[in-house]
Amino acid sequence: DDGTPIKSWSEHTNIRSIEFSPDSNIIASIGYDNKVKLWSNSGTLIKVLPGHTEIVRSVTFSPNSRIIASIGDDNLIKLWHNDGTLIKTLTGHNNQITRISFSSDSKTIASVNRTEIILWRSDGTKLKTIDSHGIQNVSFSPNNSFIASVHSIYGVNGRDHIVKLWNFQGNLLATLKGHNDKITNLSFSPDGEIIASASADSTVKLWRRNGNLIKTLRGHSKAVKSVSFSINGEIIVSASDDNTVKLWKIDGTLIQTLPALSEEISTNNNKNNWYTHSFFSSNASLINSISCSYTYSFRINSRSVNYIVKLWSKDGKELKTFRGHNWGHCYKNTISFSSDSRAVAFVSKDDALKIRSTDGALLATLRGHSDWINSISISPDNQIIASASDDKTIKLWNFDGTLRKTIEGHSDKVNSVSFSPDGNTIVSASDDNTVKLWSLDGTLRQTIDKHTDRVTSAIFSPDGKTIASTSDDKTIKLWKSKDIKELKTLSKEDGYSLYFSPDGNILGLSNYGNSVNLYTLGMFNGIWFKETTLNSANPFSDINLNPRDKNITVANDEGMLVLDSNLDNLLERGCDWARDYLHNNPNVSKSDRKLCD
Repeated sequence: DDGTPIKSWSEHTNIRSIEFSPDSNIIASIGYDNKVKLWSNSGTLIKVLPGHTEIVRSVTFSPNSRIIASIGDDNLIKLWHNDGTLIKTLTGHNNQITRISFSSDSKTIASVNRTEIILWRSDGTKLKTIDSHGIQNVSFSPNNSFIASVHSIYGVNGRDHIVKLWNFQGNLLATLKGHNDKITNLSFSPDGEIIASASADSTVKLWRRNGNLIKTLRGHSKAVKSVSFSINGEIIVSASDDNTVKLWKIDGTLIQTLPALSEEISTNNNKNNWYTHSFFSSNASLINSISCSYTYSFRINSRSVNYIVKLWSKDGKELKTFRGHNWGHCYKNTISFSSDSRAVAFVSKDDALKIRSTDGALLATLRGHSDWINSISISPDNQIIASASDDKTIKLWNFDGTLRKTIEGHSDKVNSVSFSPDGNTIVSASDDNTVKLWSLDGTLRQTIDKHTDRVTSAIFSPDGKTIASTSDDKTIKLWKSKDIKELKTLSKEDGYSLYFSPDGNILGLSNYGNSVNLYTLGMFNGIWFKETTLNSANPFSDINLNPRDKNITVANDEGMLVLDSNLDNLLERGCDWARDYLHNNPNVSKSDRKLCD
């Protein structure tokens, strides 16, 4: 628990996801090679699970850790013992399986696609098929007496956002209807008697099992993304895009609101408060929120940035507040969390870096730069911190604050620094119009000098095969990292910072002004690409690309906007519009009536 790596291995060419068993004894990894690999927690390979003929989307352990279920684009479910022995291959779904979950006693499995739920015994015996439309998700009640499915379908008066409760025989027990927008999350009270639903309509609704509405919790001003009960069932916590977390009693009484950070730093008219970043830690146990204020000094024609990083526990307890300072912009790359969310690095007032554990302890103060620090990056293994500065250098630090290396080679300000996914290479962008690649020992590997103006950002794609750089010459360039062959040049008007989506197919560019550019990249070989521009009355400050649900989140002082880039979801929405028309219009040919089934 001190952050020291226990074991590293690289058996997959590319890893899609990793899942721990509930007892923490087994790790399952999914590769882009359509295989699942099982490992002991010491790093020993237990078994390779082949069999899927297309991409494996997810792997799930049973609560007792004895059974593993994998689903893929081949519409198959494979059940395995935890030693890697195949139990059974389950067939029966007529289109792509989107979810699979176990009951809490590990005896029943529910698999889901858009139009059906199939219940199985854990030995692979099919129990029941439940036909319905617009299914988004399914959950078992805590006592395994019923299941709840979330739906989004088009009805007579537009789209209906409902929850349906079913028994294991497939009988509909109740329909929970009342939300006016997408249902984002569902949670059961510990005894299973109350269901809480969170919605993009900015409310949380509490329901009884018979479908009766108990209470609507109002108070959030934007979409509610998460809702959960305390262990004793007496408190409900909700998290919203309005940048607040609220705690409620079970009767709907508001107990406490964790305020938006910008309220705390709005103290005078010379400050421009700007909501910039808010996100959960990887294990969802912490809420990380960042807010900035700009203080203008007209006497010296400059501005300083004061920012606050606050950590909250899920039960509403404020854990820690960190304060930072920078003479410039409140960029996300001047604040960096370790991948395990146990440490945060940020710029302090005197051109130094502060490293703190998330429990508040000061781990180190890193001094050495002689000018502004523009970018911070933590290596994937959480062992090295890289900083880029206006003093034309890159510095590599250990977490204890000792300087490992000062890298010199740029002839002007260094604007960004970033590690490759394997942690072995550093890429830097500079006002000297170049991008440089470095080894960890400071050896210069390559200089890219094809930009004609200062380069503001350079990053690796998630698979490490591509480098993207953006410059004030109004271009974004994509390079093959192996031989620095230029793959494509994209035109752009403005922008300073780049972000890849985790699958590498979307490239986001944060703009100095009031827009964000999103580039959908084909094969990087010039076959196709699509540019989308998001505009706002106020400047954007952050862009995030979610690895799990392909959502794109952008933020400014108006709040957050969440966009869905998943083509399957867009096709599903289109079919929800057209399905009734195709089924019921006599002018539709018989062969076309099942296009959306």
